[in-house]
Amino acid sequence: MLEEIEFAHRGSVRPPAGRLSRRRDPGVVPRRRRADDGEVTREPPTPDGPPAPDAPAGPDTPGAEPAVTVEGEGALARLRLPAGSAVDVDLDTLTELARAVQVAVDDAVLAALRSALDEALATPADIDRVIAEASPPVDGRDGWLEWERGCEPCPAGSMCNVPDAQMRVDHYNRIAYIRVTGGEPVATLHPPTAGEDGRDVRGRVERATPGRPCAIQLGAGLGLKGGRVVPELDGVLELANNRLSVSRHFDVPGWIDFSTGNVDFDGTVTVGAGVRDRFRVTTSEALVISGPVESARLECGGNFSAPVGMAGRDHGELHVGGDAEVGYLNFVRGEIAGTLRVEKELVNCRLHVGGDLLADNATILGGDCQVIGMVNVATLGNARGRKTTLVIGLTAERLRLERLARRLEAQLAALPEQAADRPRVRRHRSRPGKRDQINTRLAWCRTEMERLAALPPPVETPDRPPLRVVRALHPGVRILLGEYDLELDRTQTGPLEILERDGGPPVLRGASGVTTPLADVARIRRRDDG
Repeated sequence: MLEEIEFAHRGSVRPPAGRLSRRRDPGVVPRRRRADDGEVTREPPTPDGPPAPDAPAGPDTPGAEPAVTVEGEGALARLRLPAGSAVDVDLDTLTELARAVQVAVDDAVLAALRSALDEALATPADIDRVIAEASPPVDGRDGWLEWERGCEPCPAGSMCNVPDAQMRVDHYNRIAYIRVTGGEPVATLHPPTAGEDGRDVRGRVERATPGRPCAIQLGAGLGLKGGRVVPELDGVLELANNRLSVSRHFDVPGWIDFSTGNVDFDGTVTVGAGVRDRFRVTTSEALVISGPVESARLECGGNFSAPVGMAGRDHGELHVGGDAEVGYLNFVRGEIAGTLRVEKELVNCRLHVGGDLLADNATILGGDCQVIGMVNVATLGNARGRKTTLVIGLTAERLRLERLARRLEAQLAALPEQAADRPRVRRHRSRPGKRDQINTRLAWCRTEMERLAALPPPVETPDRPPLRVVRALHPGVRILLGEYDLELDRTQTGPLEILERDGGPPVLRGASGVTTPLADVARIRRRDDG
């Protein structure tokens, strides 16, 4: 009898079928009750103590019941149906269990409850089923630029147009900048998206973070047409500090070498270091090179500045449409349309200068220079008599070209006769390449003669003598001035000036201001006879 009472007191009696028993949570202390005399007492604990909190409820566990729980702060809702408990519940009961824990019951949840109930009735096992899951918010996407092919600006120090590994690579013509043409789109600007809000299993909305506008802003030289980013002018596409712009100024911070390739740009080019051998820089406007220039080809439509200088090694070319300022030029050929200023030296160069040649602190040694304007130089030639030719003035240049044209015409006319007289050299003398070479140079000579004929003669004043030498004028220097060809016999110390005189040969004026005939110190001959 005592055993039956104790068994009943321990709560081992199963509740009637079809009814949900209110089983206490094992972790909850029983409520206190009052005795008849008003004294507050507690229910005595069971001898075996409360069951373990995590003990699963099953068919052999007294009081095991269906339950719906919400986990992860609304991330999912889970239904647990102990084996055999499905016969005592229906869909409405499970729905009330879900609503009791604030699960938002919709068609999907009802379908999950119905499926779990059907499975529990057909399977003699515990059912543990997720009946609802939260849908996390999908944040919006920030606005972005979708680049046209080949238009994405380079990160610093990288290559933009790198051919596939299977292709042959011309390392001299790699491009590390994006040249664009006005009116041709370079990118499409996509607006930000709003994103999609999320919901937890209780139906609470989790707001999505909308996307932000594109971080890249459009700067100078760019417009927006129908969502397309369109340059308003020709230039180079630059991306700096999240600002995209088109500039007619191209800045190369380092060397023009294999990391950049040749540069052909419609605008101004600035080079922070220098230019390596065999590379080309072509620009329609000014060109500024802060470092040394090796045996390269430089061409600019505006002014040119190279404060260090250029060592051409007989292969360097310089073509300037404006004025030029250089530290030195060694073994360089080309032309400068305006004034040439030289700081240190001009050695073995073949140059045509359309303006003045100003080298007040420099030496001109070797080579052949034609100067339409005046020449100021510190030292001309050297004491060992290095051959140096200096053509000064428009008249002298015209005479030189006329003489060159007559010589080329004579060579061209003599080619067939030489080939017939000397069969051994027929292939060497009369091959088409030789003839084409002479014809090409003759055409250039005639074009230059026409150009010079259209130029007005330079204004000559007493303060602008054709040649002024600051330190020394050495023998071996040949000076073509006007109609006269001069070559000194001995060194003349400066400062001195050589002046043209109407109706006679040039004269020499020293520091004292006294003029003397050049025939006393130089060999003079007239050049108008060719």
